[in-house]
Amino acid sequence: MHLGTSSIIAIAELVVYIPAIILAFFVCARHSFSRSSGWYYTFTLCLIRIVGAVCQLLTLADTTSVGLVKAVLVLNHIGLTPLLLSTLGMLSRIVDWINARSSSPLLSVTHFRLAQLFVVLGAVFGIIGAVNSGSSSNGSNNSDIDPSSPSVWSHVAVICYVVTYAMLVYMIFRSLPFVQMIPPQERILVPAIGLALPLVFVRLLYQVLIVFVHRGTFSRLNGPILVQVLMSLVVEFLVVTIFLLVGLKLDRLEESEQGPILSRPWKNRDKRRRKHRQGVYSESAAPITGGHEMGPGAYMGRGV
Repeated sequence: MHLGTSSIIAIAELVVYIPAIILAFFVCARHSFSRSSGWYYTFTLCLIRIVGAVCQLLTLADTTSVGLVKAVLVLNHIGLTPLLLSTLGMLSRIVDWINARSSSPLLSVTHFRLAQLFVVLGAVFGIIGAVNSGSSSNGSNNSDIDPSSPSVWSHVAVICYVVTYAMLVYMIFRSLPFVQMIPPQERILVPAIGLALPLVFVRLLYQVLIVFVHRGTFSRLNGPILVQVLMSLVVEFLVVTIFLLVGLKLDRLEESEQGPILSRPWKNRDKRRRKHRQGVYSESAAPITGGHEMGPGAYMGRGV
């Protein structure tokens, strides 16, 4: 059995992501598995990369399986989803602290829900696009057509991701002037997000190029492996590493300590929880002292 470059990379992914997912599980257990938590999505990204690597290795046993190829394409594409959502989760913790100490909220739950919506749409459209990739509108069987050629759904998915990234950049720059309102032990989140954003941009740029250019260096299946490694795999792992290290450094915020943005539910079916987490903070903007005696959730009481 001949191991190609893609298979060697898949083995390398298993080598780095299996230990990473163990650490991610530990960090999630420390901070909770809430789907609004950034660490939940670092765990998800590790899982996606492990499954993708396994699918890539399975193609060695079945080189003609279109299903396996499309599974690899889907998993490669949706890696952006947990990457963006993990960054959004980290940012939500920062904004909750700022809102808790501000006379008026800096950003509301609505901003984060909107960004979250665009990520989910990007993931859904991306999966549809990967499944329908290579479809020819004229039914041609031209052998020159790349079977992984992006569909219009893939283009729409990437646009959704670009919109989400733009919203992330806006929200972090909107927050920067208020960094002093964040407790000192929580400020590590600011440089962490600052380091992650350029890396996420590189990963997003790679996705844009393989969807909108899709030839030569940026062909999804036949492009140079080095480009994929540097612009996709390495930057993803660096972001995972940054966020996991931050997770080990920060203290856990109990549910009662979390602000309405960090604790926002994905669905509003539970009326009691919605009423409790509707996005309110206390009128008081007095500084918090003594570390984590009180979290942003202790300041609930004023509408956002």
